[in-house]
Amino acid sequence: VTGDGIDSVTISYTSGADSSATAGSYVGAVVPSVATGTSFAASNYSISYVAGDLTVTASPAISVIGTLSSRSASYGTASTAASFSVSGGFLSGDLSVSAPSGFEISTSSGSGYGSSLNLGATSGAVSSTTIYVRLAATTAAGTYSGNVSVSGGGATTQNVAIGSSTVAPKALTITGLSGVNKEYDRTTTASTSGTASFSGLVNGESFSVTGTPTATFANANVGTSKVVTITGYSTPSANYSLTDPTVSADITAVSLTIPDAAVTAKNYDGTTAATITGTLTGVISGDTVTFTGTGTFATAAPGTGIVVTAACTLGGAQAGNYSLTQPTGLSGTINKTSQTITFGALANKNLGDAAFNLTATATSGLSVSFSSSDSSVASIAGNTVTILKAGKVTITATQAGNDNYAAATPVQQSFFILGSGSILFTGINTTNPDQFSFVAMHDLPGSLAITFTDNAWSGSALGTSEGN
Repeated sequence: VTGDGIDSVTISYTSGADSSATAGSYVGAVVPSVATGTSFAASNYSISYVAGDLTVTASPAISVIGTLSSRSASYGTASTAASFSVSGGFLSGDLSVSAPSGFEISTSSGSGYGSSLNLGATSGAVSSTTIYVRLAATTAAGTYSGNVSVSGGGATTQNVAIGSSTVAPKALTITGLSGVNKEYDRTTTASTSGTASFSGLVNGESFSVTGTPTATFANANVGTSKVVTITGYSTPSANYSLTDPTVSADITAVSLTIPDAAVTAKNYDGTTAATITGTLTGVISGDTVTFTGTGTFATAAPGTGIVVTAACTLGGAQAGNYSLTQPTGLSGTINKTSQTITFGALANKNLGDAAFNLTATATSGLSVSFSSSDSSVASIAGNTVTILKAGKVTITATQAGNDNYAAATPVQQSFFILGSGSILFTGINTTNPDQFSFVAMHDLPGSLAITFTDNAWSGSALGTSEGN
């Protein structure tokens, strides 16, 4: 009736009203009773209470399955991907997935990565979807971690943690340089040519090479294709590491000369070997380098102005770092070699002795000739001596030399030939004791012992009774 109003109705539930009730429709579960109001009296009315139906709906929910392990990468290259799955129900809208700083996500393992993505809901549901997570190629070098966040659709946000992950600096090299050859100078200092540029830059970056480079050989010794290490270039950013570049170059030998080279005269020795003297010029201070002066005469025969070809060699601790320019235009002298004769003493002979042979040798190996001082006492034919009469004779041994040997100094040996007529009695006294005198008819050796024998002198003949 006009003016009456119901302020409240008591409601009770037969089922589906508690928090544990499952989603669904509960028919007649809502039971009204006891209508009241300030201007309304229930007794004035006949009231019919009609039970109502109860519909229970589920809360929006997001489900994530799986964990994310730590990732690692090098700047400019994405890491391999880790993954988890997402699903949702009773959603009021789409789901949004967001990656933490440094990471990117996709629903495809090989492409389509970004910092976030959208999962569309159909009839309030998102079917199970795999989410791939990786370190982005553009992520700066460093350490990263955080949560992949899944939110939206009226559901409680879900987070999936990813462990501490690392992006290492990208390795760079420097190209465009070449080593410059140099002559040995006792130092390891090297030089380069060309324009240095970075090789290995990523993400479209471009940097000029800066720094104060120093090029160095590993050692100062002569060699070909020796490694040259270059240090002092600056790394362009913290996202890169720089490997010192290397190139190669030669260290060539220093050429030495012997400007005052001269050939030492020698005596004939049957060889063409020559000795060269002089001063080695061009050795760097502090190095020990010597030379052995050897060469070859054009002929082994004695002579003057003989052409000599040098074949000198270097020695000493640093000889390997030098080369020698052989002296030219050399000539030298080969003198005849002196020789000596060996001719031994001769024994005295008696008249009537047989002929005998002489023996003498020369250091040259050439044959020795003989001559007699008195061919009437003893004659010589070749090296055979024939005794002719008593007397003293001197034999001279000579060797005249040849093209290679000078004449030897003659050697003389004397001997005596004894026989009748060697002495002459000049007087005799037969008074006892007997006395007599005599003279030598030719030279006699000072060591000669003369023995006299008589058998008593009768004035015209020796008797036999006196004895010696």
